[in-house]
Amino acid sequence: MKQLLFIALIAFAAWYGYHHYKELQQQGPAQVVAVNHTGHRMERLRISVGDNTVVVESLENGATAKQPFKCEHDGPFNLTWQLGDVLGERSWNGGIYAHGPLVLAHTFDFREGDGVIYSSQKLAK
Repeated sequence: MKQLLFIALIAFAAWYGYHHYKELQQQGPAQVVAVNHTGHRMERLRISVGDNTVVVESLENGATAKQPFKCEHDGPFNLTWQLGDVLGERSWNGGIYAHGPLVLAHTFDFREGDGVIYSSQKLAK
């Protein structure tokens, strides 16, 4: 009886996979979200993983920017930006982009000074 139940379960999984293969394979791109709490306008924000880069040219204080991000390999995030009325370029490295079955929203909350708070959460389908 247990063997028959096991075989039925395998047969159902195979049937489901065959009939829903395209649905299971379709996943949208991940998303990067930049939130500016620096007290300054941000300019030339670059969010990179390896060779893939997302660019936000200008982000006002208190504003949020969302952009799709697709990358075929895993790696850490590298961020560079400038503040509108402060000299010099700022940078931050950290977090991790994992190319895989989960589609995540990666949020970067920029704070005063050089602070960046990174978080990620699963995107709803």
